[in-house]
Amino acid sequence: IITFHVDTGSGKLIELQKTDTAFNTAPRYTVFHPETDIVFENNENWPGICSYRFDAETGSLEQVQSLLIGDESYSRPNASDLVLNEQGTMLYAALRHTDEIVVIRTDGTGRMEEAGRVSCMGKGPRGLYLDGNRLFCMNQESGDIVCFELNEQGMPDTEHISAAQAPLAANMTMLEV
Repeated sequence: IITFHVDTGSGKLIELQKTDTAFNTAPRYTVFHPETDIVFENNENWPGICSYRFDAETGSLEQVQSLLIGDESYSRPNASDLVLNEQGTMLYAALRHTDEIVVIRTDGTGRMEEAGRVSCMGKGPRGLYLDGNRLFCMNQESGDIVCFELNEQGMPDTEHISAAQAPLAANMTMLEV
């Protein structure tokens, strides 16, 4: 994982630090905790999530925990997206090979614990988007977007969903109109 500083005067990226990860894990997405120095990342080739303590001055990352959320023997791509709620207490990770959304309880210290998992209600979850108490899952292979209501514990409610067809569901942006 490489961290950079953006020189606002020139617009250039200045490399700060390289952090080694386990061989061939292929870090994919990162999300920062909204109130602390913790950053979470998932991996393309290893079905897990790692948390790190981030030093903004030096760009260094110190690993806090790694959490296995899938089958390590699976050789195809695993993770496809990772989102964190506004409170920094629930992580949602999409796993392509099992068509699941893994829900992880966390806190400002970087400690993680799996809270549960649900079907993405489609095939090939590629993108996730959080909007308050709704979690949207863009399923690439089945070409749909599924909207889950989140219950009080932050778990997606598979009984109350809505879905829409999309030619290639990969990412989503919400606009207020």
